[in-house]
This record gives sequence, structure tokens and C-alpha cells, in this order.
Amino acid sequence: MVTTIQRNAHTATCQCGQHENESETLHETDRRSPAYVRWVQASLNRVGSAKLAVDGDFGPRTRAAVITFQRSRNLTPDGIVGSRTEAALIAAGATAPPRGRQPGPTRPPKPVDRTVRPCPKPAKLTSDRCDTPQMCPAVPDMLCMYDISGIPFEYIDSFRRDPATRLQIVDVRLRPRQQHFTPPVRDDLQQVVANLRRFGLPIEAILTMGSYVCRCTRNTNRLSNHSFGDAIDVAGVRWAAAGGPASAQRETIALNFGDDAQRALLRRIDACLRLSFETVIDYNYNADHHNHFHCDTNQGGGRRPRGRSTTLFTQEALNHVLGTNIPQTGKFDAATQRALMQFSGVTAAGLKDDRILNQILDGLYTRVAAGP
Repeated sequence: MVTTIQRNAHTATCQCGQHENESETLHETDRRSPAYVRWVQASLNRVGSAKLAVDGDFGPRTRAAVITFQRSRNLTPDGIVGSRTEAALIAAGATAPPRGRQPGPTRPPKPVDRTVRPCPKPAKLTSDRCDTPQMCPAVPDMLCMYDISGIPFEYIDSFRRDPATRLQIVDVRLRPRQQHFTPPVRDDLQQVVANLRRFGLPIEAILTMGSYVCRCTRNTNRLSNHSFGDAIDVAGVRWAAAGGPASAQRETIALNFGDDAQRALLRRIDACLRLSFETVIDYNYNADHHNHFHCDTNQGGGRRPRGRSTTLFTQEALNHVLGTNIPQTGKFDAATQRALMQFSGVTAAGLKDDRILNQILDGLYTRVAAGP
């Protein structure tokens, strides 16, 4: 039975419509089906007087009604119908949702061509999370890829709590799963895989929560890096059967950052990501990123060594390496600078030079990635 579900801000269940590729679904409920969406709409009409058309189309009015219902039940108002929202609808008087897929003719699985191929995206208008509609740029150098250096992508659709370990585990995954991004993201991911191997962290799958999507950063008119094919969201990894780290879980996922043993592995993964990607936003940043690492190349702009997302992890890394207790404020404050000077031997004047500071951060992250 599903007891807990948390979802990424860049993806949804009913909300995302038809998936682009063939997929394997490992759960009894198909929350992407029109039948399930019709149940959501009918349930919201019944328990919340939403006055929705019961048409199986998860559009803006349906999402807004879901958010209103979630707020009325003190649930995360993300517009995503997962197991908690589903349970709340039933508790409020909705009937049981449809289960399983509709029966149909049995077909042999469709072969998947895993060849890396260009898949350019045209410019288009988006209103997704924007205050006013914005024009997303054309992305002529987009790539479509099923794996990186032989490591496949698996798209994580939802999570649940394992009653035995009390840790979050994957509930629904889609595989094989194609991801869309530009060559710089591909190059950084290749380096991540290589660094994981180098530091004794070999993996056999990258668990993702999306890559290209044309949208704004929430409630702004600023386009997300995802709109440029410049980002990928990494929910976690599955360790290789041999040679991987000691772990109670075969899969280490970001949602388990509150568990000490899993946090130690997540910290090492985080460090490997930061040795390649210019920007990584993790569980330290805000609740929207508790279930994934947002990784982007800052569109070639380089790492922001004093930026909040970088500094939050730098403070965690310094506390781990030095045994200090620097408050994780995300501010490049005096305590953080003193710890960086202690770690590196560089003077305060040296920390003002971005080139030197980035070299120090690379050394710090390498130390964390290498483990105890």
C-alpha cells in the first residue's frame, strides 16, 4: 500500500499528459490514464463543488481545483494527485479510483532505438508557471538520449515509504526513458559517471525526474534552465551490483536526506555532481528540491562560487570535513570564509578571487566525494 508520495516541481502525474516514449509502469494505479483523470474531476466536483468538465483532460482548471482541495486539507499545494491527495479525496467522500490499465490486445514490446540523435526543439510560447506568457527559445542542438556512458535513465514517477526500513523507495518508474538536453549537459553527465566510478561509487542507473521542459521559474517571467535544454533533475542512482558502496538500499534517492547513512552517500553524489555541473540545487535549498538534485551548466556562465545553492553545500561539506558547526545559511559569511581558509590555507584576500575560490571548492568537493 502506498503511504507517502512526493513529487518533483518539474513533473506531475495526471498533469503531464501523454508520455513521449514507451515505458514500463510498476504500480496498480495508472494515474496518467483518462479514466483516472475523470475520477479526479468527478471527485473534486463531488467533495469540493469544483464544477469541472469530466473529460479526462488534466488542464489548468483541474490543476487549480486540485490545489484548492490540497490547501483545504493541509497538503502540499502542488497540483499533483498522488497517494496522499487520492486518500484525502476518498476520506472526503469520493468513491474508490479506477485501478489498473484498461484491458486491451496484447502486443509485443516495441523495440527501442537507443541511438543518440538530434531532436531540435522549435521556439514556442509557454504560460507554464509564468506570470505572463513567455517565448521559449528554439533549441537546435538538443539531443535525445536513453543513457549516458552506457548507464540508462529511469524516470521516477512517484515514491512511497518502505514499512520495513521507513525509507522512501521508488513506487512507479518508467523505463526505458529518453531524456532531452544539449551537448554540454551530456558532457557533464559523462564526467559525473566517470567521477562516481573514480571515487568507488559505480552505478547502473540514473534516476531522473525530467530534463527539457518549456516553463518559467515558479511565479516569475524568468525562463527556467530547463527551457534551454540546459538542465536535468536527478532523483538518485541505483548502485552497481558489484563494487559499489556499502548501503542498506540498492537505490540512494534524494528524499532520504534525513537518514544519516543515506545522507552520507547523497553528500558524495552531490559532490560529484558539483565537480561537473556549474549549478546544483539540492535538499538544502528548499522543499521543492527535497526529492531531486537540479543540475545545470548555467548556460556556460560558470559556477557562482558565492551563490546560495553553492554556499549551502559548501557549508555542509566544511562541517563534514572539518568537524565544524557552521550554520547553513547559504550566505558567504565570515564563519564560512574562516572555515575555507582553515581548509585551504588561503588568505581572506585570496578568497575574493573567483578563480582561486573555485579551485578551493573543487578540492573540498573532491575530498567529500572520496568519502571517509
